[in-house]
Amino acid sequence: MGRLTQSVKNVALFLFGVVLVAVGYRTNEAHAQAKAEAAKMEAAKVEAEKLDAEKAKNAAAAEDMDMGKKKADKEKAKAKEKAKAKAKKKSKLEKAKPEKAHASK
Repeated sequence: MGRLTQSVKNVALFLFGVVLVAVGYRTNEAHAQAKAEAAKMEAAKVEAEKLDAEKAKNAAAAEDMDMGKKKADKEKAKAKEKAKAKAKKKSKLEKAKPEKAHASK
């Protein structure tokens, strides 16, 4: 009877060991999947940050370009105003010269 009890005990311990190995394998596999998923999420996060940084860079470049255009437009407007002022001044001088010439006659 003692031998039978010992055999049952050995079989039970063996089966318990098999169950522990199976549970450990499943846990390890689940951990590996979670780790891989976390790595994918991190990679996606880094990629999203790169895209956001690139979008911000492009937006800043576009804003700089717009500011450059506005500045150029302002400079053109100032140049036009100066040209108009010169033209007015010149026309006033031309008008004044004939009058002076007329006045002296």
